[in-house]
Amino acid sequence: MREALHPTQNRPITVIEYIKLFGPRLDQYGNGNRRPFARCPACNEDMHTKGEASSEVEGIFSHKPNSTVYCPLKQSAAEPYQLLAPTNPNLVAAQQLQSSFILHWKYHWKLLRSYVPFADISEFIGLIQYANQQKLWQYKNLQEYEIPYIFLVLKDFPPIKSKGKWLRKDWLRFWFDSRVRSIDDLWIKTTGDWRIVKAIYATPRSKGAVPGVSQLKSTEIPSIKKDFLEENEPNIHSYQEASMKKAFPRELGT
Repeated sequence: MREALHPTQNRPITVIEYIKLFGPRLDQYGNGNRRPFARCPACNEDMHTKGEASSEVEGIFSHKPNSTVYCPLKQSAAEPYQLLAPTNPNLVAAQQLQSSFILHWKYHWKLLRSYVPFADISEFIGLIQYANQQKLWQYKNLQEYEIPYIFLVLKDFPPIKSKGKWLRKDWLRFWFDSRVRSIDDLWIKTTGDWRIVKAIYATPRSKGAVPGVSQLKSTEIPSIKKDFLEENEPNIHSYQEASMKKAFPRELGT
């Protein structure tokens, strides 16, 4: 992967920056430099550099050979997170959360699209409908700002082509860090300091195939925005607004 976490700071770092901070693999005498390891943004395991000595190849970070530590980036993109039936739901709170989300849908849509260029409003509508079917709103610890991030990890975002031109050429998938293996873990196994990782895959050659770890091209570590609901209401394209009103006429009062 092109980015890993800094050895001691929770921020992304490239191989070039890593070398500037901690030196090359070998010193001027050919001896190995003692450098702190960068960390995998998904599983926090030590990461090694590969290709840093070549001027023709962009260096990348790699897990230790034969590592058995669970890492979502080692999984196929065909293994999305599951929404399990919520236990002991507060139905009144769930209804209030669902209503608030729909009321603020423009904010959530804008945030999701900032992570997924050229996302289509139909994808967003499909995610809301899936959340309704699976009773996402009934998770008792769920905060409204977390919902678009959960939406991101629930589906793949394949390439998009329009009029012979690629709008999004790569396949995108989002993962929570390795502490979160099901949506429940977001609250059970973290204290609100979870990370999200954007994985960028090459499109498989076989038609209809979903990319796996061998197609993983690079990763990014997006920042988590918690205060987006406090911003000014976004301007939304009329087609997107009409699509939402058609999909949710009762909730949006049309």
